[in-house]
Amino acid sequence: MRNNNWHATWDHAVAIAIGAPQVIAHRVGMMHPVSWSPVAAAECQQMVAEKVEAAAESWLALCSAWLTAPPGASALGWWDSGFSQGIADHAVGAVNQALDPVSRCVTANVDRLRKE
Repeated sequence: MRNNNWHATWDHAVAIAIGAPQVIAHRVGMMHPVSWSPVAAAECQQMVAEKVEAAAESWLALCSAWLTAPPGASALGWWDSGFSQGIADHAVGAVNQALDPVSRCVTANVDRLRKE
């Protein structure tokens, strides 16, 4: 049985795929010269800061997963034919950890921008 990371990774990907276009559309509208304001400037600054933060968190999650052996793996047993599912689960877990900060950021932005 596969671990829950497969489902969680799918949930993160769907949240990003649905939420990102909404956030982009809202922010592009704010950047139009007619609607430019101090609020729009603050939104652009926040956008840059949160992208850097989410990218750094994702990178750290991937590096951590790369340096950690999958459960049940020995130093020589990583590539055994019977261990392929363990490697796949580990890889999906790493992707899940990397998508988590991006998904949280996108979801928070969708919720916040809907209130405006």
